[in-house]
Amino acid sequence: MKKFASLFIALMLMSVFVQAQGTETTFVKSFNLQNNNEVVLDMEGDISVQEWNNPIMRIQMTVTLENGSSSMLKSLVQTGRYNLKSIEKEDFLKVYAPGLQREVRVKGKNLIEKISYTVYAPSEVLVRQSDEASAAVAEPSETTSIK
Repeated sequence: MKKFASLFIALMLMSVFVQAQGTETTFVKSFNLQNNNEVVLDMEGDISVQEWNNPIMRIQMTVTLENGSSSMLKSLVQTGRYNLKSIEKEDFLKVYAPGLQREVRVKGKNLIEKISYTVYAPSEVLVRQSDEASAAVAEPSETTSIK
């Protein structure tokens, strides 16, 4: 009986450890800058900009789900949640992630995701974060639930 109790406790601790790890993946997307010398990133999260000798801009997005599984992440990818898009404005190229504006709930709780970006841009291109990115809030009707 003592061995059974020890085994049970060990399995419980392992399941808590596995649950706490979450899941992580990385996506890469390249953008033709279309002769733009300024890029505005309308995205929330940690953003690191690296200079490189290439005429295109590349964004590496790392997504970590703290309270989600790899199958949930796969499902979110298939719905386009992490797709990056660009639109050419008058003086700059705007890059944004429209799918991240929706709130995702898992079993009644908000999905906890950490997203970071590494941007590789040519030296002559100014890359900055939009002032609106920090103020962006999803509308209450834009909620996605995963059970």
